[in-house]
Amino acid sequence: MTHPVRIIGCAVVTAWVVGAVIAVWASESPPSTPPPSVTLPASPAALGYAGCAARGCHGGATIGDAGELLAPSYRNACSYWLKFDRHTQAYQVLFSPRSQRMVELLAAGGPVVPAHQQERCLACHTTPTLAAGPETPEIVRLRSEGVSCDACHTQPGRSTVEWLEPHKKGWRAGGLADSYATHGLNWLGDTATRARLCAGCHVGAPAREGLPLREVNHDLIAAGHPRLNFEYATYAALLPPHWGEESRDRHGATLPVQPGHDVLEWYVGQLASAAVGLELLNDTSQRPDGIWPEFTAFNCYACHFDFTTTVPPGTDWRQNRAMAVQKTHTGGPGRVPWNRATLSVPILELLQGDSEFTKNYQELARAMDRLGRTRTTIPVTAHALAETVRMRATHPPEAFAGPMAGLALVRGLRLAIRDYSSMDWDDASQFYYALRAANRARNRVSPTQPRTPDAIDTELDALAGFLRFPRGKTIVNSPVTFDPEKVGSILKRFPAMWEEWYNTNGLTHKPSR
Repeated sequence: MTHPVRIIGCAVVTAWVVGAVIAVWASESPPSTPPPSVTLPASPAALGYAGCAARGCHGGATIGDAGELLAPSYRNACSYWLKFDRHTQAYQVLFSPRSQRMVELLAAGGPVVPAHQQERCLACHTTPTLAAGPETPEIVRLRSEGVSCDACHTQPGRSTVEWLEPHKKGWRAGGLADSYATHGLNWLGDTATRARLCAGCHVGAPAREGLPLREVNHDLIAAGHPRLNFEYATYAALLPPHWGEESRDRHGATLPVQPGHDVLEWYVGQLASAAVGLELLNDTSQRPDGIWPEFTAFNCYACHFDFTTTVPPGTDWRQNRAMAVQKTHTGGPGRVPWNRATLSVPILELLQGDSEFTKNYQELARAMDRLGRTRTTIPVTAHALAETVRMRATHPPEAFAGPMAGLALVRGLRLAIRDYSSMDWDDASQFYYALRAANRARNRVSPTQPRTPDAIDTELDALAGFLRFPRGKTIVNSPVTFDPEKVGSILKRFPAMWEEWYNTNGLTHKPSR
C-alpha cells in the first residue's frame, strides 16, 4: 500500500497571512455615511445582537469597579464580542478602497456592483442568511453588524426567532441539549461543531440548508482577495474569546479544561475543516455552470513563484528540473499538485494506519491527478473521504487528551519530519501550526507557571521567520524566499528537544513506536 504522505505532499494554511490582510482592510476608513439605524420588523432569519445585549443576559460589563478587565463569561459575552472581535468589522471591509478595486477588476469593464451589494461578498462578510434578498433598511442595519450572533448561534435553515424567546425564559425541558435541538440554537460546546461553522466561511461551503454558496475562487484571489488559509486551532488561539475557557456538557455541567486541550483543538479542528473543504470540492467539481479545473483546488505555489531568483543558477530547487520533479511529486513538468482541500501532511501522517481513510484518500488523489478524464468520479470520492474524515474527528487519540498530549503529537509526526524530503511552503506551515499547538499544550503542564521561554520557543520563532512572506511593493505575494533545506533542518531538531524537555520535567514515558 502506498504511504499516503508520499502522494502529492501539499497542505493549506497560514493564519497570519489572512489575519494581516484583514487587519489592513479593517484599518481603512469606513464609508463617510454609516448604514442607517432604524426600527423596523426584523428579518425572519436573523435578529442581530440587540436581543443578546441586555445587561441581565450577555451584555454585562467587561471592566470591573477597580478598572480591571473582567474575564469573559456567558454574562458579558456580547459585550466582549462588540469590544474585541474583528467579526464586527467584516461588513465595513466591503467599503474599503481594496474592495472597490476588486469589484472593478471582476466587472472586466462592465457595470460595477459595489461589494456591499454582492451576494458572493455578503455571504461571508455578514451573517450568511442576510446575503440575499431585498436591501431594506433593516437588512442593511443587520448587515452592518458584520458576522453577528445569528451567524454562529442559529442552526442552518432555522430562524433566530425560534429560539430567542424560549432561551430568555430559561427553558430546560428535556435537558439543555434537547432544548437547543428543538428550538434551533446551535450547540457550540464541542470543537468539531465550532470548527465546521468557522470553516463554512474561512474554507468555503456549498449552498445548502438556507445558506448561500461561500467560496473564494481563483477569480476573486486574482482580483486581490486573500487566499483562504484557514487553520482552526491557530485562529481560535488568536481570536479574543467572548466565552469562558471552561466548557459545559450537554446537560449544563461545567467541564474542566483538559491538559491536552490545544492538541485536541488542532486535531479535531483539522479534520472538521477538511471535511468542509472536501464537500466544497465535491460541489465545485459537479457544478454545471462552474469552471473546472478550479485553480484554488491546486497548489498555488506550483505556479506562483519568482522566476528571477537572485541565488546562483541551478541552486534553487524550483529551477532545477530534476529536483522540482522529486520535490513536487507531480511526475514531471506541466502537472500541478492537488492541495487536498486542507488535508495537511501532519494529518496524513497521523492517519496512515487507517485503511479506510487511506483507500478513500488515494482514490481521490488519483482522480485529482487525471482531471481531464475523471471529473465525474471526484464528487463520489470527495464525499466518501469527507465522511471518513468527519468520523475520525469524533475519535481523537486518547493520548491527545492528557498531560503528554504535546509530546504525543510530536512523536506522531517524527517519522514524517525525518523522512519527508519534498517539503514545500504549505507543508512546512502545517507542521509549524501543529508544533505551536503542541507547545501550547506544553505550557499547560509546565512545572513553573508562567514558563520561561526556552530553546523550543526560540526555534519555533525561527521557523516562523523562515515562513514569512517577503515585504515590499516590488515583491510578489508569494513565499519566494522559502528554503526547504533550512526549514527542514529546524524541524528535524524538534523531536529530540521535546523528548528532553518532558524527560527533564519528569513527565515522559517510553515512545509508543
